[in-house]
Amino acid sequence: MSRLKLDHLQTFLAVVRFGSVSKAADNDPIVIGNTLTYAMAYHVSWIDLVLRPGKMIEELHHIQIAMPKGRESDARNFYCGVLGFSEIKKPNVLRDRGGVWFQCQNVRIHLGVEEPFVPALKVHPGFRVGSLENTVAHLNAAGIDVRTDIDLPDIKRIYISDPFGNRIELLEVIAS
Repeated sequence: MSRLKLDHLQTFLAVVRFGSVSKAADNDPIVIGNTLTYAMAYHVSWIDLVLRPGKMIEELHHIQIAMPKGRESDARNFYCGVLGFSEIKKPNVLRDRGGVWFQCQNVRIHLGVEEPFVPALKVHPGFRVGSLENTVAHLNAAGIDVRTDIDLPDIKRIYISDPFGNRIELLEVIAS
């Protein structure tokens, strides 16, 4: 990092810490002590570029799906017993709301109680699987109805429903 940029960063941090800058239009020069700097909007975007390059979103943390009240055991049986998720503990502050949370590798899914409940028939998560053929065999053995659809380039896919009627896509990415 160049000395000029470091000086600007230190000035900005000092300004923010001590609150000594008055509001100014973007790129209007402001003199703070012996240092010429610019409006805070300039510094915020410069810091974003240096400390957080790229876009604002870093990764998907979890997906939330609605479920009816009092059906947590059905959710556990399906998401753990059929799909292979593990239940993760909800924070104490949220437990009274009902619902249940699951995780499988880096995939987190939160089922939250919604009243009145209406299943998601179009909006859905798409979970990648290693072998769609093995997945279909597993689902058939578990008595889960499997629906096919048009495959996409490099993707074979099926749809299932959770016990509440929410649509779920299971897909295999095919190497080209």
